[in-house]
Amino acid sequence: MAEKPFKVAKGQHHDASDFVQMMSRRFKEELEDRSEMHLQVGRTIVALSDIEQYLESFFALFSLPMAEEQSSRMFYSKQNFSSKLGLVDYAMLRSAEKELHKPWIELSERIKQQKVVRNLAAHASIHFKSEKGATRSRVVISASSQGGNSKNELGIPDVRKAADELEAIKRDMIKFFNRALRVITNARNIDVEKVG
Repeated sequence: MAEKPFKVAKGQHHDASDFVQMMSRRFKEELEDRSEMHLQVGRTIVALSDIEQYLESFFALFSLPMAEEQSSRMFYSKQNFSSKLGLVDYAMLRSAEKELHKPWIELSERIKQQKVVRNLAAHASIHFKSEKGATRSRVVISASSQGGNSKNELGIPDVRKAADELEAIKRDMIKFFNRALRVITNARNIDVEKVG
């Protein structure tokens, strides 16, 4: 919501209530922005957590007929998200089911494109940034609230867009998993109920 800047012309008199009223409105808007940023960061974190769980399922599937417990231990021996995704990429590309390779590569690339958002959601802080000529501060998420590199700084629209994309990736992962489950179990003649 754009507000008119609080300007004092020469000879004009403003009392403290004008300033207090302007600041109250500004702080209320900034608090709403901060709440919206928290909501979008929360959506991002939940989506990333879900994606990580799906990655474990993919690794177990691509590693069949290895027992699920063994593949789970192997998957969780990797400490970070990128390593886990790399492990799933490796297992998928080793599989004999060539028809799944291209769709998986495309899905994996979409996940990798969210790297900046993933890192910021996990490690960054939310703070306000004053911009020259602006009537109020803008809420951002960045790796450092001490200024630094604004290249890795995201506003509410950026985080919302990333959360939307991550949720779309989740939906596509579910579709791909169902397809991969059919293809792999048929190709390898595996009864999924007996694995594990």
